[in-house]
Amino acid sequence: MTTTQNARHKAAKDTTNPVANAFAEYLDTLTNHHETFTSSLKGSRARAQRVSAELSDALIAGQRDMLGISRQVLEHPADFSAAAKLVMDAATAAQERALKFGKLVYEEQVQAGAEAQEIWAGTVGATGFGTNIRPFAGWFAKTA
Repeated sequence: MTTTQNARHKAAKDTTNPVANAFAEYLDTLTNHHETFTSSLKGSRARAQRVSAELSDALIAGQRDMLGISRQVLEHPADFSAAAKLVMDAATAAQERALKFGKLVYEEQVQAGAEAQEIWAGTVGATGFGTNIRPFAGWFAKTA
């Protein structure tokens, strides 16, 4: 249900039945949170696609480097300096790709954490359901 539909739904509520009104407000809240959750899932999917694409690119580039080294060693087995240079270049490129991938994963995790925090804050704080929630430590009676 969209915001416009929620507004129409609220206008059409029966003002004489408080139980129906409370239930309708509860369903409106659930609908709004469902929309937030759906948006979050779409964002998660996009993040996962970015991470997967970067990982695939890094793996393909690593394989391409190894094929180049293998071809060089096969064509010129006695040219140790050229082979060593290719190995060092490939190792440097692999480190660069690993750092780039690590940076991407870190950035995506930060973004996911911020989004989760925003959703949680909106869910507990804005609904009114979180006003009477006791902290976890308050669930258990203290013993002397």
